[in-house]
Amino acid sequence: SIVDEGATSTCEIVSEILKKMNIYPPKGIRIALLCGILYDTKHLKLAKEETFQIIAWLIRDINFQRILYLLTQDMDESKRMAHLKACNRMELREFGGYVVALSNVSSHEASCAKTLVSIGADISFVVAIRKKNREIRVSGRCRKVLSKRIHMGEIMEEVAKRLEGEGGGHREAAGLNAQYDKGKSKDEVIREVLDLCYNIFKEKLHSSN
Repeated sequence: SIVDEGATSTCEIVSEILKKMNIYPPKGIRIALLCGILYDTKHLKLAKEETFQIIAWLIRDINFQRILYLLTQDMDESKRMAHLKACNRMELREFGGYVVALSNVSSHEASCAKTLVSIGADISFVVAIRKKNREIRVSGRCRKVLSKRIHMGEIMEEVAKRLEGEGGGHREAAGLNAQYDKGKSKDEVIREVLDLCYNIFKEKLHSSN
């Protein structure tokens, strides 16, 4: 795996690799990479100097307004339903003066985790169980002010390690994948994973003091 703590998004890392290999991707791929960079940097609010350099490299013969248009399209029904379910199932806990939101959905866990932070939580963990693929997916997000004390990527790495899966990410956004134990009920797995995320968050926050 490739890790770049200084990168603002996975799409930026991919673009850097392509640039170093002297591979200039087709227009459609560049549009997708630009959308990913803008989305992960919150429309460039989190962008660094290197981010703008990559954008300048990618954007040749592309109308920037088209990128913004693609990012402002109404979300599809399945994503809207996932967000509503995440809010409906949300459990709130408080530790160290921070509000922790825990929830579960069937899909779109990453955008759901982002939504829970956008509506008021300081940090969120959203679990998705895919029984057909025997897979557990978890996404975590936190506010910038909290990311100065904890690192979401490190939290997800630790959770993944205990679940015998793989995880990681940036200071404010991270995720993991692990195998689903069919010997347990779906609700039992969700509860165990969310409790694990919460407890490791507490450990990391406590150690930051």
